[in-house]
Amino acid sequence: MENQQILQKALKKANKAGFKEDFIFSGFVQELLCSHDGDGGFYNRDWESLIFNKDFAKAIFGSEMINPYGDKYFMENWKYHLQKMVISDYPILYLENYV
Repeated sequence: MENQQILQKALKKANKAGFKEDFIFSGFVQELLCSHDGDGGFYNRDWESLIFNKDFAKAIFGSEMINPYGDKYFMENWKYHLQKMVISDYPILYLENYV
């Protein structure tokens, strides 16, 4: 799946879960259908401000408590996955596994 398709599916899932784009994302969402370069990437980096947004992450991954490391430390699911996306070489491809 191309980056554009992944982001569209993620945005659709997030909207169903209650995420509302505000003015910061509205222009990006409008351009999502057409603003990509020949390699399937985006001309600008606005997608980062979307996928690394905490409200977007909460809508995609949920807020239930998890124990990701098997120790006594619990964290919200969205925080765990947001951390994983931040350190990922390909955060959009990481996101693809959850949309």
